[in-house]
Amino acid sequence: RPLWIGPEVAFTERHLDALQRNLAAEGTVVFPELPLRCLPTTLRLQELMATTLGRIVKMVVHASAWSLRSDSPPPLSHLLDWCTSLIQRRAVAVEPLPSEPSGSSADAVKLVFDTSRSSQRSPQVDIVHCGAATRAPDAGKDDHLSLCEFTCETGTAVINSRDELQWTTDGRTVPERLTADRTAWEVMLDLFARRVSGGLIPTPGLDDLRHA
Repeated sequence: RPLWIGPEVAFTERHLDALQRNLAAEGTVVFPELPLRCLPTTLRLQELMATTLGRIVKMVVHASAWSLRSDSPPPLSHLLDWCTSLIQRRAVAVEPLPSEPSGSSADAVKLVFDTSRSSQRSPQVDIVHCGAATRAPDAGKDDHLSLCEFTCETGTAVINSRDELQWTTDGRTVPERLTADRTAWEVMLDLFARRVSGGLIPTPGLDDLRHA
């Protein structure tokens, strides 16, 4: 039967490998829940990249801001998957960034991407304050930060919440509120239903979950 894997299900790498082998042999539809891919702001950003902004050159994710603005902040693995899905390259390593000049730890990492099949320069992707989800949030700290900032080939974009973003190009800044759009859960349910009914629409798989 088709399988939807929710975020509450925890796997070791060994269990994921075994599950992937067994389900691939059976031809089972497997849909791991990776909701950041389906946020209204994610889908809108992808439209803007295709029509106006161009590909991402630099991306800075403020993990602590995600934690402060959500009752259920995304795990770091979901943030990593979100980054690689937007960049559309496979990450090969996660490396620590140097500490801040003040000497205090920034809890920051950067993604290193596979460049063997691309002539384009690898984008810079940093995830800062990524340890915030395990610490008691400091009132007022980072609440002014955006969730993510993007520098693209022909403009910039900022995601301020799951349904708010603004983008700038040619000196013009456009704020957008996407509260009328479908929620990430509704988009995921639609994608899963289409796959179950035999559609060939691309969806994340177990390999994406294991890689994250």
